[in-house]
Amino acid sequence: MVSTMYSSKITRQFTPRAKRLQEQQVDTMVWPARSPDCNPIENVWSAMAARVYAHGRQYRTMEQFEAAIMAAWDSIEQEYLLKLLKSVSD
Repeated sequence: MVSTMYSSKITRQFTPRAKRLQEQQVDTMVWPARSPDCNPIENVWSAMAARVYAHGRQYRTMEQFEAAIMAAWDSIEQEYLLKLLKSVSD
């Protein structure tokens, strides 16, 4: 049985771009799109949503909702964000 490697059109288009970036000494990482391991912002969204909607909280106005989102963002600790970023670079 012959095994062939799958290569999508997007992958073929990305490879020359990655090579150009590397030639300009820009570090690139090859990871699957939408991988939660590669997109730490997904972890941040999840943490924020848990805070915004804690205890089944609902909001009557957009202003209340926006204030809750801002408060959730402000409550995210810097160390948590740094840990997420470090997990991507490891």
